[in-house]
Amino acid sequence: MKKIIVSGALIALITNLNTYAQTPEDITHICGTSHMQEKAIQENPAIADSLAKWELTANLPGMSEKAVKVFPIVIHIVHTYDGNWISNAQVYDAIRILNEDYQGMNSDLANVIPAFQGIADNPDFEFRLARKDPQGNCTNGITRTFWRQTISAGDDVKQVAAQWDPSKYINVWIIQVTDNGSGGYAYLPGTAAFMPGRDGIVLRSSQFGSIGASGGSTLAKRSLTHEIGHYFNLNHTWGGSNTPGLASNCSTDDNVSDTPNTIGVANASCNTAQSTCGVLDNVQNIMDYASCPLMFTQGQSTRMTNAANSSTANRNNLSTSANRLATGINDGYSDTICVPLADFYTAVRTICKGSSLQIRDFSWRGTASSYSWEVSNGTTTLTSTQANPTFTFNEAGYYNVKLTVGNSAGTNTITRNNYIVVSDTEAEFGSNGYLDNFENGPISSQRWYVINDDNLGWQQTTLAATSGTTSLRIANVTADTLSTYTLISPTYDFTQVSDVTLKFKYAYARRSNSSGDRLRISMSVNCGQTWNVIYNFSSAAMSTAPNTNANFVPLASQWKEATVAVPSTFKNKPNVRIKFDFVNGNGNNFYMDDLNIPGIASTQEEFNAQNFLTIMPNPNNGSFQLSVDMESAGNGSLRLIDMAGKTVAAQNLPLSAGKSTHALQFQNLSSGVYWLSIQTEKGLMNEKIVIQ
Repeated sequence: MKKIIVSGALIALITNLNTYAQTPEDITHICGTSHMQEKAIQENPAIADSLAKWELTANLPGMSEKAVKVFPIVIHIVHTYDGNWISNAQVYDAIRILNEDYQGMNSDLANVIPAFQGIADNPDFEFRLARKDPQGNCTNGITRTFWRQTISAGDDVKQVAAQWDPSKYINVWIIQVTDNGSGGYAYLPGTAAFMPGRDGIVLRSSQFGSIGASGGSTLAKRSLTHEIGHYFNLNHTWGGSNTPGLASNCSTDDNVSDTPNTIGVANASCNTAQSTCGVLDNVQNIMDYASCPLMFTQGQSTRMTNAANSSTANRNNLSTSANRLATGINDGYSDTICVPLADFYTAVRTICKGSSLQIRDFSWRGTASSYSWEVSNGTTTLTSTQANPTFTFNEAGYYNVKLTVGNSAGTNTITRNNYIVVSDTEAEFGSNGYLDNFENGPISSQRWYVINDDNLGWQQTTLAATSGTTSLRIANVTADTLSTYTLISPTYDFTQVSDVTLKFKYAYARRSNSSGDRLRISMSVNCGQTWNVIYNFSSAAMSTAPNTNANFVPLASQWKEATVAVPSTFKNKPNVRIKFDFVNGNGNNFYMDDLNIPGIASTQEEFNAQNFLTIMPNPNNGSFQLSVDMESAGNGSLRLIDMAGKTVAAQNLPLSAGKSTHALQFQNLSSGVYWLSIQTEKGLMNEKIVIQ
């Protein structure tokens, strides 16, 4: 019989955050979540004292009136569409296993060795997926949130996929990989009481249930069972650390009287004859790391029931009749059909005119029985009633995608503007070269295509520039780790260029030497359907200024020029796009200016439309005089571009030396602001024009 002794060692033991590493590789890895617990105590030292005091009553039998308790649970699936899109079936399977384990109905319970059959027990807990969300709306107890960082996440995931009131719901976040390499983790209630915004369980998709993305092993399928044990105040059988297998664990304790003292299983084995601290180990205990977790003990059941009856972290509110009614899990609740929430995705969003593209339905919450798609560039609208339609795009331009899904409960619509970019087979810029200093007009109207994970990505800024007053910036200092920001160029004709070089000015600072930001440059010869990486910049290679945690704005001396030789694969190609992917690695802001494919001059004045281009009158009704002042005669091309980046009119423009005047008339234009873009042998000019 183990005695409960309140001491400094005990306080250290019970304040460890428990995490369940699920593979041999992870089990031998020191879990970073113990550091998170220590940090929480550093933030609020009162946590340690509170935990120690609560431990005095955590195992009292008088507190543990055993009766069926029903808890609402919500599963937050954080995904990247193609990655970690866990099926509803896998969720239902995981909840089935959880209920079997917590009610002693798991069939393999019969495999518990005789030495522990007499104390094998369960707390008689039942878990039901919530049927009402915090606002009282219909739910199936599953939420789905896109987040690129799902491949490596921790507590930050609880902000991305919003936590439901932890006093009313057990929150479980399913991600692809935890940032500490573990299979999952949960805060003990005594810690969660001091930081309710972190309360809940984070779990790998490979350790969730027994089907789908799950590894399917006994160890994997009981990961949620294990973490729920922590949620209801159980430590690992060897104590509160995450380091099984240490001889010193014989002197620590899990504070449960009937679990034998043990050092724990560190290699995911299942030696039921193992004796590490002078007595037979209960290696089949769900709170160990063995590969055969099957059982809880009577003492563990008492401890979990006490936690469920305690007001600490509001655990006692979860199973009340009022809360069951509020969350829709009460007996006799009439299950309703939820309106589906529309969502869709395609991995490829830039294609050539004449190409076909499938857009896939990712709607959730309710099962959709009807689909209505509208894909439009403003002049042509493509439609479908299929779930996962394939569209053929015969016109170039930016396409908005609208999906309406419905069932007998109602409909829901989502629209994403400029979601698909269709390029003309003829390049927008010829072999004479290209320079863009990002001065004239928004980048979207200059045929650049921007894909940002949030509102912090590629944007024009006047905070710094190498020529003129404007550059591009990524506000990386406040971005999430692994957020990716994509900038896709217009199309270029390289058929008449023997040696192609890409140049651009940039400025960047790291926050520390461990910052892992990177800039990846790729090229495509099929309008962006596929990409080949031509260069990778590491954070160390990109750095142009000293490390700083302050919001980085470069001095004039902190700009550098990058020169990237274009591989021969892309030479003599008629339609080439360039893509810049910036991936956040906890660094500082990144700036880019004066992107240049040599063949044209590089001074700002030569490309400032105000110096060479005049529109009279402006505003106008579509008829106006255009004056262009050139150093030498040549041929130009004119495009009228709307604010969505779509070319609404185009024509050739012969230019003479000196000033030439052209009478232009564009009919059937909607009122609004446009950009008049003129490409000459000297470069690109843009001027705003207002049509009334």
